[in-house]
Amino acid sequence: MRNQFRRILFLSLAAMIGCQSAGAASPVPEGAKFNEYVEPAPDGYAPLTGRVETFEPITPKEFVGAVTAGINAGNTLDAIGARGLATETSWSNPRHRPELFAALKSKGLDVVRIPVSWEPHIVDFEESYAIDPQFMDRVQTVVEYALDAGLYVIIDTHHEDNHLLPRIANGDADAAVAEIKAIWSQVAERFSGYGERLIFNLLNEPRPYGTPSEWNGGTKASRDLVTRLNHEALATVRASGGHNDKRLVMLTPLAASIWYAQHLTLPENDPYILVSIHAYEPYEFALKMDGTDRFPQRNNLGDVFANINRLFVGKGIPVIMDETGAMNKNGNLEDRIAWAKEFSALAKEYDVPVVLWDNGVTDIAKGESFGLIDRLTLEWVFPEIVEAFMD
Repeated sequence: MRNQFRRILFLSLAAMIGCQSAGAASPVPEGAKFNEYVEPAPDGYAPLTGRVETFEPITPKEFVGAVTAGINAGNTLDAIGARGLATETSWSNPRHRPELFAALKSKGLDVVRIPVSWEPHIVDFEESYAIDPQFMDRVQTVVEYALDAGLYVIIDTHHEDNHLLPRIANGDADAAVAEIKAIWSQVAERFSGYGERLIFNLLNEPRPYGTPSEWNGGTKASRDLVTRLNHEALATVRASGGHNDKRLVMLTPLAASIWYAQHLTLPENDPYILVSIHAYEPYEFALKMDGTDRFPQRNNLGDVFANINRLFVGKGIPVIMDETGAMNKNGNLEDRIAWAKEFSALAKEYDVPVVLWDNGVTDIAKGESFGLIDRLTLEWVFPEIVEAFMD
């Protein structure tokens, strides 16, 4: 009962706050819509194919050589402002549809990351950590949309804030490991038959949530637990059957930060591992709401990629930058383009594919504005930024 109460409280707070969401939502009655979007086809879920695809193993080096840029379809399957299937639209984005992924592919993008928050859909926190099968079906449907568009597809464990991250903060290692293993056991089994273009990202930004060290390197105990979570989840995926023994899997350092990535421990005998890094840098320009709207000529992007090269790429360990972006601030498009060109040039120098963060918010009046494409009209709002990563 205590866990259920905490869960209801968490979802209520999420509905009011909405991390990186398109504006704040208000509490509404059970079953009501949490957003402004009117779904034209409320029963428009595509039937699942249950397909089993051929699988041609691809190494991490082959992957980073084959792709250049992609986009995150954020604040949708990772939204946490409602219950059940209503979560998908609870942060004011429309439900995913095939046309969105076709538009990404036609723009020339190679990869889409589909963030997924599994924890709000866990129906048993006491023993099995069972995920709501209807939500799992929906994720599978959306993954098939993206695969059918010809994209590489990344799915992850997003917004771990409810249970998993507090357990890291509290040092509740065994419970945290049990939860992440249960999540990836179910997800890996469901997607075991899919081809090599489906990639698993085991953790999003693991860190000691709510503590003074959350964004400052953590403690040794929390860093050790992040290592254990990565390794236990990976072992779970590899043992899950189907094609998962050779599927590309992304491992994440504490907070997904390059500044603390020296603590990431990689398995020695797994040739299908990528390192996941997030970098909203320089922070004052790229992410801080009340920071500068001007891209400084002297900045730390060189340091970001020097660290990536020192810790990983220079040692033959491929890296993917699966989240980055520069927020729209007061119409500062020229500065964002300058940022994109410099960031892209460095990423290409070190063979690091970049997956831009897009939360569907293109209007700065509605929150953190990282949107690049209008998900209703499928028109590119800031095509210049995307194109800078494709040149």
